[in-house]
Amino acid sequence: MSMAVLSSTATLKRSFALTVFFTLLFFYLLFSSGEQLHLVLGIYKPKIGHIVALVLFGWVMLHKWAWKLERRMLIAFAFILASLVLSAVFGAAPLRSFGYVGVYLFNFCVYFFLPLQIVMNMDLDRFFRIYWGSFLVVGSYAALQVALSIFGVYDPLALQRVVMIARGQAWTYEPSYYALYMIPYVMFHNGAALLREHKLPNSRIKLFCQNMLMVISTSTGLIVSYPIFLVSILFKMLNPFQKEVRQKFAKMLTTSLISLGLFTVLFYEIALHSIFKFFYFGFLAHWSFWARWQGIVASFETFFKHPLIGVGLGGESVKRFRQESVYDFKLETLGEYEAFDPSNCFTEVLASLGIIGLLAFIYLGIVFYKAYQEALSDPAINESAKKIATALFLSLVVMIVALQMNQGLFRPYVWIHAAVVYGYFQRIRTFS
Repeated sequence: MSMAVLSSTATLKRSFALTVFFTLLFFYLLFSSGEQLHLVLGIYKPKIGHIVALVLFGWVMLHKWAWKLERRMLIAFAFILASLVLSAVFGAAPLRSFGYVGVYLFNFCVYFFLPLQIVMNMDLDRFFRIYWGSFLVVGSYAALQVALSIFGVYDPLALQRVVMIARGQAWTYEPSYYALYMIPYVMFHNGAALLREHKLPNSRIKLFCQNMLMVISTSTGLIVSYPIFLVSILFKMLNPFQKEVRQKFAKMLTTSLISLGLFTVLFYEIALHSIFKFFYFGFLAHWSFWARWQGIVASFETFFKHPLIGVGLGGESVKRFRQESVYDFKLETLGEYEAFDPSNCFTEVLASLGIIGLLAFIYLGIVFYKAYQEALSDPAINESAKKIATALFLSLVVMIVALQMNQGLFRPYVWIHAAVVYGYFQRIRTFS
């Protein structure tokens, strides 16, 4: 066989392998928010996203990539793992807590370590085209849910409505989770627009459409996410490019307030029953806030009783189920436990892992911040890359704060975005 034929065959194989990889990567990112897309096997609900993630992980393993993880990041994850194991051994439900140890290891491998390696090895421009493209597809699907409901056609995955209009949620469990998922996409582009020195053609229209993909959730989290973004971008320790921001901040703030006012006036009933529902009905009078408030109070009570190591991840819901449930089952199921899970991430860490677990997550946050500062202080990195790093970091900050309105430490899209942000910091320093 001639060398030309061999070369052509090798090129085709490489092209096919890359096509498979990019396709897997796109669906991996696309289904990371697919909380409703799962199979039902008894009390277990394996998600389609997990299956795709395992296939992609296996593909990368077979191709023998050079795996890299900084020592300080490895220490951070080992610290968290140690707190999980310690609280599981002495917790309220050791068997269930050790199950969550397995969930943590799975989450770390396929939703942090894997995307981190991809960012460290892949062409960044191509990666971000695929990454932001996956958000655009999910957001467009949510927009379609809202649009169809206007004509009386309701997508079965759109579970919540306001005045007969579906709330955009794509395939997440509820609109608040969809809003949380969209934060990286929307806040990154908001940050990039504020930090950009020159206006791009049609940039305002594009930015408006990007924000609308998050607004269609009509989640109360919107009135937390946007103020947090606007406040964060004014802190020099989070955003060193204050000159660019001051020139545009007043205009963006005014635009945001006017947009909120117009939305409230034009869609008064929808606004009252969605974005402003807690203010309209009263915080403790609304069932959603009341349920979360009860979970927060119960978690603090557990923390004060077990301050050092908590009761184990999953132990708080078991303890509350046995104390408060009106049912008397000898063998409880996961579904019954879930109703008593902690209702936000901060109190989930306090009640489940105690002070040791809280310190572990604080250390993880310090590792991220140090990596960010090192990227900004590197004189070999150009200003454009530093501005992208800043916009990414701000989007992560807003996402972590908004996460406190929801429960669940192991949401795939949260850890994927964290890996993307950290990986970008490392990658641009490697380039420099």
